[in-house]
Amino acid sequence: MSAAGNVFLSDARRILQDVDEAKRRAERIALGNAGTLRVGIAMALSWHGVVVDAFREFRRRQPDVELVVQHLLSVHQVDAVLSDRLDVGFAATITPWHSDLAHRQFARNDCC
Repeated sequence: MSAAGNVFLSDARRILQDVDEAKRRAERIALGNAGTLRVGIAMALSWHGVVVDAFREFRRRQPDVELVVQHLLSVHQVDAVLSDRLDVGFAATITPWHSDLAHRQFARNDCC
């Protein structure tokens, strides 16, 4: 094989490997096993055990998903989720919930 043929063959193999890897990445993302999860969190909740445990468990189950955590006031998290700047948030219950958002209470502060 000529030098040009060897270079062409090497490049063609690399391109085919890149296409296979791109396909695998797209499949992982489509299945929710890769990509990015944007999470808002109120500062007061940052170290709550349930929050820490949730991040730890998510990382264990989804090691290829990038977590992007933003500290935001609870009310700003609602706006960020509605405008697609966040995927999910940990917010205080005093936040007025929007009817389009699902929410669950995970802790309660009965101090006052």
